[in-house]
Amino acid sequence: MNISNKLRILIDTEAEDLTSWASGQSVLGPVFARADLKPQFIALGDTVNARSRIIVESVDHVEDLWGAKDTMRMDGAPLEYVPTLEWKRTKKIRSTGSITFPSRSRRNRLNPGFLAFDSDFDATIDWLDLFVRWCQATKGVSGLLHLQRENAGYVEYEPSDDDERNELQRRALSDFGIGTLRVSYRTDTTDRYVSGLTNLGWATFLGGDLRSKIDPNRISQAGFFIRDIGHGFIVTTTEKFSDVVDNFNHFSAQRSLLKKQFEPDLFLIDREPKNLLS
Repeated sequence: MNISNKLRILIDTEAEDLTSWASGQSVLGPVFARADLKPQFIALGDTVNARSRIIVESVDHVEDLWGAKDTMRMDGAPLEYVPTLEWKRTKKIRSTGSITFPSRSRRNRLNPGFLAFDSDFDATIDWLDLFVRWCQATKGVSGLLHLQRENAGYVEYEPSDDDERNELQRRALSDFGIGTLRVSYRTDTTDRYVSGLTNLGWATFLGGDLRSKIDPNRISQAGFFIRDIGHGFIVTTTEKFSDVVDNFNHFSAQRSLLKKQFEPDLFLIDREPKNLLS
């Protein structure tokens, strides 16, 4: 499968606790409910492989694994934690997903969690519905749904005369390629800290303090779909997810227009690709 036809969902969450089975059902229920997305294997604290995998037949088989606690030693003392849970499907429409649970440090600082999902793209599946469900289930603060064709090996950009701008674009492109929306860098060129968002995906979720970065009326009046899901907004760039594959020029033009509806300098990738390699 060409990487350009692989999709990625990445959602950051600062929820206090996602270890309840009610949360587990909300996250895993949508994929177990579909025969073409149903996971076959689960692993705890490891990638799914021949040694670590646990065969599962239904979402109920995961109840005792979801949010299961383990213990490690840190500075000679035991420390309880919840290992990452990963699921995998190797049949048609191959996919891998994982949930890294939010946690508290010994100083009671919140360590954010995230949900990551990679899958073969299939135009018959309502990926936006899955993205919305997961943003709600994880109480996410930011997230992207996009195709992985926009990474450093598949796109080229016109360089700028501004070295820092080129550096930020390069670094943001690398993070955007793995689905990261919110970033902060210390630049090599000017030795200063710069924070912002990498880029818009086909669908982008803005929650938490990012809600203040969005004017829903302005975006709607510009002709874009935007949905308030209670704790944040989801905005889509074109009508069809398949536009990223079938009509990238249209998607690119729409994204450029959509970014103009946000405050200036919010996105660190401020140009569209001059070409997209196949």
